[in-house]
Amino acid sequence: MMDIAFLMRYFSGLMKVANTVVGYANKWAANIESAQLATIVVRHAIAAAVAGMAGGVLPGIAVLVSSVIAIGAIWHMYYAVGKYLHLKFGKDILKATAAAILSNVIHQMWGVLAIEFAATFIPLLSIPATGLIFFAITYFSGMTFLLVLEYIFKAGGDPTSMSAEELKRTAERAAGGIDFRGEFEQSKQGFKRMRREGNLEDLSKGVDINSD
Repeated sequence: MMDIAFLMRYFSGLMKVANTVVGYANKWAANIESAQLATIVVRHAIAAAVAGMAGGVLPGIAVLVSSVIAIGAIWHMYYAVGKYLHLKFGKDILKATAAAILSNVIHQMWGVLAIEFAATFIPLLSIPATGLIFFAITYFSGMTFLLVLEYIFKAGGDPTSMSAEELKRTAERAAGGIDFRGEFEQSKQGFKRMRREGNLEDLSKGVDINSD
């Protein structure tokens, strides 16, 4: 589990929704912690960033290529979240939900990521910018999924009994509650600090982001 003070400083929005979700999950599962739930999201976002930077994505097409790599990180993240919360989701449901949420997140963040996208055209900045883009779209896909669970739990529903289409519609509503620009500026500083301190590789170890 990542340091709680670090999570609160750079990922406070994620921690807020994680706290709410854990409040519901504690009704059926013991020893569930919001910091651990947030750590699952952040570590999968880091793993996607590391994979993107290691892949040497061509300048200017980082966002387009990122969806191919990020989708594996996202659906595995959803599986890990479900496992931690004692929720059993079908693999196909998670893959379809991940694809739908990722598409919506990229649409929502297109303007927010404009500077990072432009930086992918600059050789010395291309790889770091690509890593940040991978991190951001995976991170916000994770936050959106937690908000989906919050919406469903508040309504007294069971997310594991819902179809991918139902989860997708809920995700579209949930995303409307995210301050993408504000949350991105905060989480970007966390990502830059972890990269500067050389922690990305260690934090991504053992995180499965395979697309299969």
